[in-house]
Order: sequence, then structure tokens, then C-alpha cells
Amino acid sequence: MLSVVNTNSIYAYHTIANAEFTAAFIRVINNDLTSFYKYHLFIKYGEKVYIEVDGFREIVLTIAQLQQDRYLRFYYELAQMLTNDKHLVVEDLVYSSSSGSDAEDQIYEEPRRWSPNTAFIEKDIHNDSITVVGYSENAYYKINPYLLENMDYSTQEDLHNFRAAYMTTYEDENMLGIYYNLALEYQANLLQNKFEEIL
Repeated sequence: MLSVVNTNSIYAYHTIANAEFTAAFIRVINNDLTSFYKYHLFIKYGEKVYIEVDGFREIVLTIAQLQQDRYLRFYYELAQMLTNDKHLVVEDLVYSSSSGSDAEDQIYEEPRRWSPNTAFIEKDIHNDSITVVGYSENAYYKINPYLLENMDYSTQEDLHNFRAAYMTTYEDENMLGIYYNLALEYQANLLQNKFEEIL
């Protein structure tokens, strides 16, 4: 992966033209104001796609294999719509995903430093609302993205085990439609803002 890197004292911004970094990240707020997270993180390099889903081990497959799975394809397309710059991945030089103030802020089991430039969906059950929230440092990759280039594809057995477990977590069809429409609206607003900047 060839990259252009710009840094400041806190972040390194890696722009990689031949790779894409996307995420479909959803925060659910319950009636008691506790929250939990559901995410699908993707890194695409050539025909190779790294996928990380909350609660599952990560897999590496071809883009063709991803396209054959209806739900993975849905979240991949959703992630494409929610990501502001698909070729940008941000390396957190000072903090990381483990820098929350208390245990409730912890999303991941291990510290993570690499984040796509993505918005996320907030499903607030307490207030009966669903919105898209602009860029936030919630989605972090488990791996250093530069390692994907040399990673092996998942075995057929690993893919079978992943799919068998993943099928038990499918989201309700109506909710998928709501997520998709929110992401479309988010994209339309981004385009409108860019158009207004030009004028």
C-alpha cells in the first residue's frame, strides 16, 4: 500500500489511493440510557476485503465472496455511504480506543489506534429517534491496515463458521431499510453542503 501521510502532534492521516477504509457503526441507546455498539468494519485492498463484525473474529475474503452474502453486502454498501473519505485512515498517535474515562466507554477489548473517517448511526430507543452523527472516533480497526496486503484469505472452514454464527444476528428487514434511507439522506446533505461551498 502506497500512502501519503500528514501528521500533527495527535494524529497521522494516511491517504491510500488503492485502498478503502469504511465502517457501518451503530450506537444503540436503551431506555435506561445505557448503550451498546454494533459495527461492521471494512478494509478493501484490491480484491481482498478485511471484515470485522462486533462479537465475531475477523475474516478476509474476496470482494466477490462478500457480494454473495446479502447482509455483509448491505453493511458494506451502508459503510460506503457513511464514510466521508474512503481512502483516508487516521492513526491515533496519542490516544486510542482505550482512552475512555471509564469502563462504560470501552467498546473494544484491546487498545486500537486506526480509525476510518466515518459517520455513525445513533438509534436512541429512549427518545424514539434514529439519526446519523457526523465523524466520530468510535470505529477502530483491530489491525494495522498496512498488514492486510500480506494477510491470507480466511479458510473455507473459517468462513463457514463465521457465516453460521453471523446468521443468528441478522437485523430486522425494516430496520435495514431505515439505516439505508438515513445513509442516503446523509450523503445528499453532504453533497448539498459541498455544492453550497462552491457557490
